[in-house]
Amino acid sequence: MIKEKDIHKLIEAYLKEHHLFLVNLSVSKGNKISLYVDSMEGMSVEECIQLSRYIEQSLDRDAEDFELNVSTPGLSKPFLVNEQYKKYTGREIVVITTSGEKVSGVLKSYDDDRITVEVSEKKNGVILKEIPREQEKETKPKINFK
Repeated sequence: MIKEKDIHKLIEAYLKEHHLFLVNLSVSKGNKISLYVDSMEGMSVEECIQLSRYIEQSLDRDAEDFELNVSTPGLSKPFLVNEQYKKYTGREIVVITTSGEKVSGVLKSYDDDRITVEVSEKKNGVILKEIPREQEKETKPKINFK
């Protein structure tokens, strides 16, 4: 069985060299490797293919067969790592709190304790809303269809 730590060790230098960051890595039954990566500038399909080829060339299918999926997290997936918050600072996001509140606005800042979002309200104008991290259920990029 291929181990996550082995894949992580295998790609660590590659990610750094290509200015990529790991969002999520999992290896499930049957050696199904799922890898979500991104960069501050976004990733092309070609960049995902290059990383996939790098991993495939580094593993021995004769010793252990595997299935590999390399992708970006996309716009519909919640943030999992701080690099995603950094990437979206100054851009529109949607935060769902543990109480079910939906906060939509521009991500101004984040740290281990809170997320600060600039929200436009009809009656109060533009306000800064601080959401404690323990009250954050999920945060995603806001998708605008204009």
